[in-house]
Amino acid sequence: MESTYGVSRGSYIWGRSVHNIRIERLWRDVTSGFGHKWWDFFTHLELVHGLNPDWDAHIWLLHYLFLPSINQDALEWAEVWNHHDVTIRDARPDSPHAMFFFGALNVGIYNPEAGGLVRAIDEGVVDTTTYGVDWEDLADDELLRHHARHNPLGEDIYDHDPDSADEGDEPLSNRPLQLANPIEIPAFHPPFQTQQQIDLFNEAVDAIPQRFSRDIQDRQLVWTQALNALNAVLTVSL
Repeated sequence: MESTYGVSRGSYIWGRSVHNIRIERLWRDVTSGFGHKWWDFFTHLELVHGLNPDWDAHIWLLHYLFLPSINQDALEWAEVWNHHDVTIRDARPDSPHAMFFFGALNVGIYNPEAGGLVRAIDEGVVDTTTYGVDWEDLADDELLRHHARHNPLGEDIYDHDPDSADEGDEPLSNRPLQLANPIEIPAFHPPFQTQQQIDLFNEAVDAIPQRFSRDIQDRQLVWTQALNALNAVLTVSL
């Protein structure tokens, strides 16, 4: 965004999501809609059913068993959310899907690289740190509690000295120094050593009757049986 439209004009809202209350509100909806259900489930597996979050093999097993279901939940939730009515100031409520559809009819679909009918407006933003803040919703105690609960405390990203940046830093970006490096997401690979181990594990998991059930009790059973199969296969030298 900044390379296309320039810096110091709010092209991209850097910083913690509390400074962009709209996305914080969406994260709250995601958490309450389906995210917290999975958090509760994984916590229960850790407390009662042998999940060790420090073991890579266990994290891989979670991904293997439940990531497709999490993605399906996300798609279903997004479909419902896109068709729910949103309160709009000085206008009748409308759904995100309808706003996108009729907006595309009225002004066309925006494509920053190919041009299109929509053009960027040079707003001359004076203070980019407060650009995009919805001050009314920022006073929403529920949103603030959600942000505090799901974001660890740390140094304020706006407390750095911009004059102390190295000359090698990006010259055309307002990105704060604390956000200079992307978050690294570790990769978790199957813990098996041979193809025969893989085949034995897949055969054992596929034989679980509740393998694709969406019932929470069935999912606990699937985890327990799959974990037992994993441990059994890993202890056998093939």
